Amino acid sequence: MINNDERKTIDTAETAAKVAGIPSPVVDAGFREHDQDNSHRLAGIGRDELVVEWIRNAESLN
Repeated sequence: MINNDERKTIDTAETAAKVAGIPSPVVDAGFREHDQDNSHRLAGIGRDELVVEWIRNAESLN
């Protein structure tokens, strides 16, 4: 798990890691979780439609 260096993000990531039973998160000062410039996109499918599809088929994400 990677998070940025904002205090609230560090607190949330540490809690999530503890609950998930995974190692402590790595803090990356340059990480910006909302920057999607390099995100993979499926042709013809918008972001909102993709999120809806993931919610409807969450079991396939395991």
